[in-house]
Amino acid sequence: MKESKDSRLRERNVEHTSIENGDGDGYDILSYSIDATTNDIIPKYIEVKTTVGDIDTPFYISENEYEKMRSLKNYVIYRVFDCNSDDPKYDEIPIELIMENAVPSNYKVKLSKE
Repeated sequence: MKESKDSRLRERNVEHTSIENGDGDGYDILSYSIDATTNDIIPKYIEVKTTVGDIDTPFYISENEYEKMRSLKNYVIYRVFDCNSDDPKYDEIPIELIMENAVPSNYKVKLSKE
């Protein structure tokens, strides 16, 4: 007898990795889904970006998040906006759109003592 998708997924715990491990993993949440083609359970790496402004408000991603986005299959960014309103909204942003519009904006400077 074939297990239902729900019972297979219930055995997996959703992990709030940014709370459990800090920001080093490059995503906030590790979840799981069922691959429609293979019927395998696959990880889903979720990064959440939040702003109080509307959908057009710029947001930041770290270099680590950017690298994880490029290297991990099933990496998604959920954009939460209008957070301080009575009607906050969210949308899943396609990775291709992020990569087309990402602009480097931070530099790390380490001075050595001499």
